Amino acid sequence: MAAVWGLPFKVSMTLMGALVAMLSATGVIIWWKKRKARRWRKLAVRSPASESCKTCRN
Repeated sequence: MAAVWGLPFKVSMTLMGALVAMLSATGVIIWWKKRKARRWRKLAVRSPASESCKTCRN
């Protein structure tokens, strides 16, 4: 295909490949941040300090 379409085809395929790589990387970063936030929330719920605060509010 590159022989028929030439340089514009090569450039567009390179950009498409870079776009797929960037989308994959940002997806993993977003997933990692959400995973980290969920773990922090679980730890905050289980901690003894949060239990004492809940009893103080009642």
